[in-house]
Amino acid sequence: MDLTLKKMHYIRILFEILRKMKYNIFMMNKRKQEGFKNEIITVIPKKIIENLSTNPLIKNLYITDIGFFPNAKYHYRKREEGSKTHILIYCKAGKGFIKTEKRQQNINKGDILFIPANLPHNYGSLADNSWDIYWLHFAGENAACYFEDKPEEIIITSPDLDKFPLILKLFNILLGTFNRGFTQKNLIYASQTLGHLLAVIYFSDNAKIRVDQQSAYVEKTIDYMQQNLEKNLSLQELADLNNLSKSQLTNVFNEKTAYSPIDFFIHLKIKKACQLLDLTQLTVKEISQKLNYNDQYYFSRIFKKIMGLAPSKYRKVEKG
Repeated sequence: MDLTLKKMHYIRILFEILRKMKYNIFMMNKRKQEGFKNEIITVIPKKIIENLSTNPLIKNLYITDIGFFPNAKYHYRKREEGSKTHILIYCKAGKGFIKTEKRQQNINKGDILFIPANLPHNYGSLADNSWDIYWLHFAGENAACYFEDKPEEIIITSPDLDKFPLILKLFNILLGTFNRGFTQKNLIYASQTLGHLLAVIYFSDNAKIRVDQQSAYVEKTIDYMQQNLEKNLSLQELADLNNLSKSQLTNVFNEKTAYSPIDFFIHLKIKKACQLLDLTQLTVKEISQKLNYNDQYYFSRIFKKIMGLAPSKYRKVEKG
């Protein structure tokens, strides 16, 4: 009898081990780094990032990439050597986890997670759960100051409830700022907004948000460009939209964005191409045609000139 009970005990243990192994294999097959419905990913071009180190208004603190993953079930990210940049994650909803060599902890709704650069880690949504996360990677001469107390460990904080609307608003301002293009003014604004966001998380804050207002002509033109990325717009068409001459519109754009209208339009097209490379399975040729570039090789040269990488190589770069 005792022998029979002992066998049954070992059988139950073996069954439980096999069940967990099967579940772990299932989870490994389900896990993914990105590719969630309605997700947002913005990557700052490498060449632009290289120039940030020389701008006194940006070099101390700047974003390298930013995004939003809604309803991210089976989300999982593992970095065996850590990230070259610091990481900030805001859990808007759901639950997840963070694991390092020294620590493993769950992340709950409202938690904010800081991961210092070069710290090996893995994180993701909890099994059978999804989470909504805003995330960004940041660097700069002063970026490490936020980790002075714990330079080699993660930081998890839960700000006061009354700060959540402001934190959410600042994240959306950052996403919207980059959606308007990578102009110097936008990059400076994003840098200062990031500093504001970090201050809100770490310190008390009573400042009001002031949204940058560009000229009505530029705003109207950019909106029109974004609605017509699949077309080839002429300078004359854009000038007629504003009842301006071509030279007048060009002068306004140069003053407000440091780009000519057509150059700005090309940058918006390439930004859209980045999103299609990140979020779809479309081929480079299909993307070039979708953006009205009939010659995919010409499109690839334009893409590389702006992003510093060919489209195929950009697609392979890990993000998020």
